[in-house]
Amino acid sequence: MNVVEMLIEKYPCLKEPGSFNGQYGWQQRIKYKMGNYRAKLRDSQLSCPELEVNSLKRKKTIETSCLKGMKIPRKAEVNYLPPFPFGETEKTLEKERVDLLKEIQKKNNKMVIGEIMEKIFSFQRLEIINHCPAVKDFMERWPALFCESEIKNEFRRITKIQLEPTFLQKLDLYSPKLLDFFKMNGGDAGLNLRSVLDSRCQQVEDKRDAVIRCRLSYLGESSQELIEAYQVP
Repeated sequence: MNVVEMLIEKYPCLKEPGSFNGQYGWQQRIKYKMGNYRAKLRDSQLSCPELEVNSLKRKKTIETSCLKGMKIPRKAEVNYLPPFPFGETEKTLEKERVDLLKEIQKKNNKMVIGEIMEKIFSFQRLEIINHCPAVKDFMERWPALFCESEIKNEFRRITKIQLEPTFLQKLDLYSPKLLDFFKMNGGDAGLNLRSVLDSRCQQVEDKRDAVIRCRLSYLGESSQELIEAYQVP
């Protein structure tokens, strides 16, 4: 409370509630200040691609009224468009993408593929956001992105969160309640669930496996078909 009082004493404008009669408060001042900052950043030589993509000035007159093609952030969605690495252009990064197609043909080459994908990440994001390619076309141009390791890396690059450790952490957190829930089920479904639980709840890995398999069984899905379909060769 003392900190708030000190801030208000030093910056009296924080007490202004803001209104529509011309007396804008600190919320409006911050809004305009950030708007001016974004305009300067967008128009300067060190332009920000993400601001350029979202700029109404890039849209046709008929599109500006409905904000057609504008990226609208949603909950749990990250619209990330970083600038190119220093000294790189679309041509140089396109060459890297073509070289990547050769690298993915080699075995035990995850490290090299990861380094190239990290380098051309901004180019890939620009293609996704600006051109919105069809999934089939995108898979042909970026096949490396659909392997297990790069799916995890892509999730980290966009969200700054490690995918697998975060998933396992949350799975371990909710496993006790899920196991209790599955044990409470009766009938044939309950018998199938308990047969899985009785044989797979000794170690941490066993509990994780049991929870995932019970979840599939509870929803009427075949765990065998799912695991075979996505098994890494």
